[in-house]
Amino acid sequence: MMNTSRRDRQAGYAVIVVVLLLALVAIALTAAVPSVLTQGRREREVELIFRGEQYRRAIGLFNRKFGRLPLSLDELLYTSQLSFLRRAWPDPMSAKGEWRVIRVGPSGEMIGSVTGRVGPSPQALAGSGQGTSGTTQEQAQGQTQRSPPSASASGSGPNPYPIIGVASTSTARSIRVYNDYQHYNQWEFIFDPVQDALRNASAGTASPQGTSSGQSGTQNPPSGRPPRQRR
Repeated sequence: MMNTSRRDRQAGYAVIVVVLLLALVAIALTAAVPSVLTQGRREREVELIFRGEQYRRAIGLFNRKFGRLPLSLDELLYTSQLSFLRRAWPDPMSAKGEWRVIRVGPSGEMIGSVTGRVGPSPQALAGSGQGTSGTTQEQAQGQTQRSPPSASASGSGPNPYPIIGVASTSTARSIRVYNDYQHYNQWEFIFDPVQDALRNASAGTASPQGTSSGQSGTQNPPSGRPPRQRR
């Protein structure tokens, strides 16, 4: 009788220990899951900046080569046997991966921008082009006087106004602050020839003019990021 009672007490203690362990594991998981999700968002934010800068840079290279801005994002991938963008990077913050395209109107107004940012002047855009082939910036802007396109246009189809930048379509609040903005759709990656000239001057290097189709060019790692410089 006493042995049975002792075994019952030991079994009861074991159950209590197991319950306590399960409670501790549940608490640990509850604390860890938000941390993992936050880390994932931080990584996607870094990727958003990287990809947006790739588009901004490609638009600048296109402008320098042809003396005009692209009318679609597809032109950055292939125009006159030249490629200015390694691949069609999707928006990492939106489910569909589509970018909000920002265009510039005939008077320099930013069509599709939600920040009220003032774009570069038509004179600055025209002066930044170094190529002689293709249409001029004024011709690209003045092809037609239709009503402004929708701000949610993906940039893959024809449009009367040229593209000057891209932004995420996600309106979610960001973790980090980028250019004083804390919503992803406010993170606008816009080509500005004056700012690009300052960047090139500070770096002491000139930007390339695009990669010929079929040529390997600079080999990047699978992630698409340029290799790190050895010290």
